[in-house]
Amino acid sequence: MERPMIPLGLEALYKTCSNLYSSQQNPLQVTAVVKFWLGGPDPLDYVSMYENQGKIEDGIPPHWHYISFGLSDLHGDGRVHRFSGPGFPSGFGFELSFRLKKKPEEKSPPTWPASLMQALARYVFTTDNVLQPGDHVTWHCPLDGSTDGEIRHLLMIMDNQFRVIESPFGSVRMVQIVGITQDELKAAQKWNGLGVANLLRQTNGCGGPLLVTDINRRKSIFQLNQESRLMVEAGVEREGSDLAGVSARLHWMEYTAFVSTSASRSHWRIQEEDSGDNLSDSNSESDESNGGECISADCSPVPKTRMSVEDSHQIRHALQKGLDKEQDTNWSMKSDRSVGNCSTSLDKPLLPSRYLSGVSITMNAEAGGLLPCAVRGRLRHGRHFTFQSANTEISNAVTFVTPSVIGSMVTREKPYAAAGGWLQILVDEELLEVMEAEFRILSIDSIELPKTFVWAERKLAITIVPDEKWLL
Repeated sequence: MERPMIPLGLEALYKTCSNLYSSQQNPLQVTAVVKFWLGGPDPLDYVSMYENQGKIEDGIPPHWHYISFGLSDLHGDGRVHRFSGPGFPSGFGFELSFRLKKKPEEKSPPTWPASLMQALARYVFTTDNVLQPGDHVTWHCPLDGSTDGEIRHLLMIMDNQFRVIESPFGSVRMVQIVGITQDELKAAQKWNGLGVANLLRQTNGCGGPLLVTDINRRKSIFQLNQESRLMVEAGVEREGSDLAGVSARLHWMEYTAFVSTSASRSHWRIQEEDSGDNLSDSNSESDESNGGECISADCSPVPKTRMSVEDSHQIRHALQKGLDKEQDTNWSMKSDRSVGNCSTSLDKPLLPSRYLSGVSITMNAEAGGLLPCAVRGRLRHGRHFTFQSANTEISNAVTFVTPSVIGSMVTREKPYAAAGGWLQILVDEELLEVMEAEFRILSIDSIELPKTFVWAERKLAITIVPDEKWLL
């Protein structure tokens, strides 16, 4: 009886893994019970699990090496991915790998990393967002499902044991998942993911050159090496941040005529529709700030705007501009890696559907906590930063730009502009200084929320509310 033919895309990956693990020709695999192309929920057909002996003298511990199959085109017949062919990315152009430090008593690999990889694959298939080296993912809980682990987030790097894999259906890169702590995630957001990855490699006990994840690691690189924090701060000052945008729970409204009702209380009058996610309590008064002024949104719910396909593509392009010249242009990147004094450009500018006289923005605490990063790491370096709605039903975004950004819709005379659900705000030199000073308070973990920042003379307000205030 003839053996069934292995699809050529799958065969190319198998051959590469067999060359790396020549003594493990039949590794253990986690297999999707019902394949994705037959209606199953899991996009990855397989996750293979190899035993890597490591190299203790080089700081590489023995570990389990997990490899995914399914984000690239395995079959070449259109059942999952559109056929591309040689010279182009195969499927999404990458597969995932993960290295988990092996416990001395373990005889077989844990299977929870396969579930983690399936969850990431579902995200990629749902959003079409390609994971790239330097990207980071907030996970908000221990990766292994425990209750008290410190490894709660993900960083993406290139898997150093793989080169680009060429198959008849296109090229495949191996993107490795690395487990990181909360402090390491914040550093990646503040500076860049690849910089944090290098600090991990240089720190004893953090995975060595191959960045093997120790799920039981309790201390961050900043606790293990005090100089790491200084290196991050120096990197931010020198290079800015690679983080060009984040998903957020956000809500923005156009207002007209800032009306001062007393020396310490003010409100805005709504002019048109709002755009954004639902708030559980959108009419509540906000905190006092900025010299005692506060803002009260005295308005009723109104219809939300839905962004066009063209607008959504424009935002995606805005998050992908500014790549280093040496990056392969066939690969779609989310991070903006422009450096030095280069002015970041948005893609071909949209014509604004309207200019606004004033703007009030509300966002969740996790997103708001990145405002200092946006100002210091992006706007301070002449770049842009976008908060894009995480709500799949309401597509909207807010992009802060500086005068040096090319292709924006705003001008010094008209600093607020909207195209559909996409709002752009011009932050000039004076406002940048004020924002950087006032947003420092957001770095305090115990800050009381909601917190509102008001710039009355500019008819601009930003309110940060607790994450639980949003209706999911």
